[in-house]
Amino acid sequence: MKKPTISDTNAVFQAGDTMDTYLARAIVDIDKRLGNGYAKQHPELISSCIMSQTFDYNNTSITAALYELSEKLHEFGSSIMDDVKKQETVRATRSDKCRYHLEKRSGVWAIYDLEHPAYTDSPGVHSDSPYVVASWSGEQVHDDETLLHYWQMSEWKQQQALALLALLNAG
Repeated sequence: MKKPTISDTNAVFQAGDTMDTYLARAIVDIDKRLGNGYAKQHPELISSCIMSQTFDYNNTSITAALYELSEKLHEFGSSIMDDVKKQETVRATRSDKCRYHLEKRSGVWAIYDLEHPAYTDSPGVHSDSPYVVASWSGEQVHDDETLLHYWQMSEWKQQQALALLALLNAG
C-alpha cells in the first residue's frame, strides 16, 4: 500500500462520489437478488449494504497496510539479525580480546584482570585474589512467599561495575 496522495480537501469531495458508487451498487445488488424495486421499498436494506461495503473496504485497506507493515518489520528484523551476526563474528575473530572481564556470581560481582600473572579461572569469586581489580557484594533477600533466600545486586552497583569495566577496557 502506498502513502495516500490525496489531500484532505479532495478526500472530502471524493467521499460523495464514493457514496454514490456504494448506493448504486447496493440498489443494483438488492434488486437483482430480491426483485426489481425491492431496494426502494426497503431503504434500511440499502443502509445495511452500504455499511457492509464500507466495512469491507476498511478491512481490506487495513489488512493490506498491516501486511505491508509486517513485511517491513520482518525485513528490518532480518537486517538487525544480520548486523548482530556480523558483530559476533568480528568479536569472535578479534585478536585483541578485552583484558578485563566482569564475573557475575551469586552475591558478588568482580572485575578480573585476565592478564595478571596470578589469574586462574576458578569456580568462585574471591575478592582478595590478586587479579580482582574491584568487587561488589549483593544483598541477601528472603522471599516470604517461597521461603527462599537469594542474592540481589542493586541497580546502582551494577551500573558502577559496568561503568568501571568499560573504562578499564577502553584503555
